[in-house]
Amino acid sequence: MNVMFDRLSDERDAIVAVRQKTIEAATDEGRELSPAEVSDMEDAKKRIAEIDLRIGVLADDLSQEVEIAAKVRKIGSKSPEDFAYRNAGEAMYDMLHQSDPESKRRFSMQMRAAEHMGTTAAATTPTAGDLGGLVIAPSVGAIVDPYPSGMPFLNWLGWSRIPSAAFSRPYIDDPDFATGVAEQSKQKAELVSKKFTVASETLSPVTYGGYLNISQQLISLQPGSLQIIINHLRRRLAWQLELAAINEVAATTGKETLAADADAAATLKAIYAAAAKVMTSSHEAASFMLMGPLGFAQLGSLADAAGRPLFPFIGAANAPGQSTANTFTTSVAGMHAIITPAITGTEIYVGNRSLLEAWYFPLPLLEVVEPSVLGRQVAVSAMLAPHRPSPFSNSIIKLAPSA
Repeated sequence: MNVMFDRLSDERDAIVAVRQKTIEAATDEGRELSPAEVSDMEDAKKRIAEIDLRIGVLADDLSQEVEIAAKVRKIGSKSPEDFAYRNAGEAMYDMLHQSDPESKRRFSMQMRAAEHMGTTAAATTPTAGDLGGLVIAPSVGAIVDPYPSGMPFLNWLGWSRIPSAAFSRPYIDDPDFATGVAEQSKQKAELVSKKFTVASETLSPVTYGGYLNISQQLISLQPGSLQIIINHLRRRLAWQLELAAINEVAATTGKETLAADADAAATLKAIYAAAAKVMTSSHEAASFMLMGPLGFAQLGSLADAAGRPLFPFIGAANAPGQSTANTFTTSVAGMHAIITPAITGTEIYVGNRSLLEAWYFPLPLLEVVEPSVLGRQVAVSAMLAPHRPSPFSNSIIKLAPSA
């Protein structure tokens, strides 16, 4: 029976060796396995499974023989370090009987990976070198881009398409609005008649853009590099457009005092005072509060005299709004809260859509191939004309420490 065990073990070793040579040959030639080789590998895999099943059956019958052989070797050996398996069958038996302390001892003595040159740490000679040169550290997952994306304020405000390189925005100028219609003093008496005019102002859009030179080697050898570059250029462009809109808002002279350390009551008073100024000037209710991260933190951390948050994350009946740490989820005093990283201070702006316009024209992505230098240029750009209509140019109210 031991002869049968050895024959099966030898056959298994031969099949494994052939499979390994096939894989190494394909690797050296830099190719995939051919259909014929794949078929042979599958057949070999099935045969190995059959052999393993037969060896497992035979291993139990070899138990007595292996134990006797081990005792004989132990009597004649000088030390445990001299122990060695006579054939693959003995090693297989010990591997399958790890619950037996003696089998476990013999097998671990021969198979210790860290002590592959001996059976004890003292007898081990470290000879393996550093294979770090063969290690490839892959880049996994999407590229982390920590720079701002999107245009929170402009996206909320909405866009109007620029019709030409220069265009005018008409508006009504009516200084006698409140008295242009009046009560008739008596029948057949002349009615009030006061003129108004339609004026206009010319807008000149500003073009924003940027470009990069890219080598053909980078594009060819690094998959997705061109798209990565274009995506980040577009983030840069979006940042500049958002910043231009914020700069137009910041040009307003409408102000309301809000101290940096104002408590909840003082803050609410300032918010409603600003909203009243917006409505008085534009004759429309305030609809947005625009702020940056610092203004958001100042507003969102307010608490009343009892220590309760002024803007809780759940809908308390007596709260003037709701907020969470990542964004305002509903409103502040009925107004939509917009948080944009383009505002770096604690100032807060109150207004409505009639007080600011955004005229926009997206320009196409441009690419030009440069054969002489093996590369290309790519550019992103857009035109923007943020506009505060003249009658209400200062109706956006800025909440800040000094009025």
